[in-house]
Amino acid sequence: MTKTPGASPGSSAFPAGRPYASPWLALGIAALGYLGTLLILSGYPGLRARMADAPGWVLAMLDIIVICLPLVVAVLAAGAVASRVGIAVATGIRHWRGLDVLLGLGVGLIVRALVELVAPTVSALGGGFGAPDLAASVVIVVGAVFLSPFIEEWFFRGLVLRAFLDALKDLGRTAAGIIAIFVSTVAFMALHFLPWESGIAVGQLIGTFGIGVGCGILTFVTGRLGGAIVAHVVFNAVGVGLMLW
Repeated sequence: MTKTPGASPGSSAFPAGRPYASPWLALGIAALGYLGTLLILSGYPGLRARMADAPGWVLAMLDIIVICLPLVVAVLAAGAVASRVGIAVATGIRHWRGLDVLLGLGVGLIVRALVELVAPTVSALGGGFGAPDLAASVVIVVGAVFLSPFIEEWFFRGLVLRAFLDALKDLGRTAAGIIAIFVSTVAFMALHFLPWESGIAVGQLIGTFGIGVGCGILTFVTGRLGGAIVAHVVFNAVGVGLMLW
């Protein structure tokens, strides 16, 4: 039996089988969703400024929807059109293990510790959008701690990284993994640095790079998305907790 160069006997990034019948189609759909988010974000600050009189919780919810909706649509569309096993299995979200929680907890805490060592969190909740009311604070916390990490991991690691692993499988598992982690991390970081002309804080650079690479490695090694989601949730949760301290 011929073995793929760079692959170990019996090794697989996908315990449940290859996720995408058409991985390049899945990546094309992911690119459209990503570009859609970038386009929306480019014009969003002006729209938000014109809605300054809206309730704080409405604006906070709109912030989440603007960033997450195109990514969710892309994941669902790729799963429906390009997957051979269904969305949950294709993105690695169906299969969880207790080890995923432990690994994710460790990665999330390590990355957060690195950020705090270099650039301690001192910002008030709400950031540049002003002090939110109670309802807005609840929406911000739920969005930052649960919704955004889940959706971002579902897209960047569940769709983009796993589709790249599938598309580049002929290169061997290691080479495909390096490329997939690199591309998904760069895309993840670029989205968080918008607007690009405003500059990049050191803490933000370390945090997005650490979570991108850490969650990418977790997804690649385990073949599951659980560890990446836990790591991202823990990282954000500790950050929000420090803002509220």
